[in-house]
Amino acid sequence: MKALKLGSLIMLFVLAIVSFEGCYYDTEETLYPPTGTCDTANITYSNTIKSIVQTNCNSSGCHDAVSASAGYDFTTYDGLKGAADDGSLYGSITYDSNWSAMPKNGNKLDQCSIKKIKIWIDAGALNN
Repeated sequence: MKALKLGSLIMLFVLAIVSFEGCYYDTEETLYPPTGTCDTANITYSNTIKSIVQTNCNSSGCHDAVSASAGYDFTTYDGLKGAADDGSLYGSITYDSNWSAMPKNGNKLDQCSIKKIKIWIDAGALNN
């Protein structure tokens, strides 16, 4: 009987240890490290941002000159600059609850693209 109690206590102790091992907090980057590097040097509108926007916002027919969803035409610098200045560009691509998540009905932009857009916005969203 004593051996059974001791065995039960040991099993309970092991179970408690295993349970606590599963409780930790890691960031997404720690759990799923990026497969490549994100080059954030020399971020410019013409060499970096324009291609990200063309691929994810214009090619789908949402924010082009014809559709201009929500009044945003991202085929021109001025159209994108307005969204950068009012916060809707960054809010939408980061799925901020105050903005409509973009790209609509598509996958969220990769973290590297979001980071590049943030750097460009923080630098004044220049037409460079």
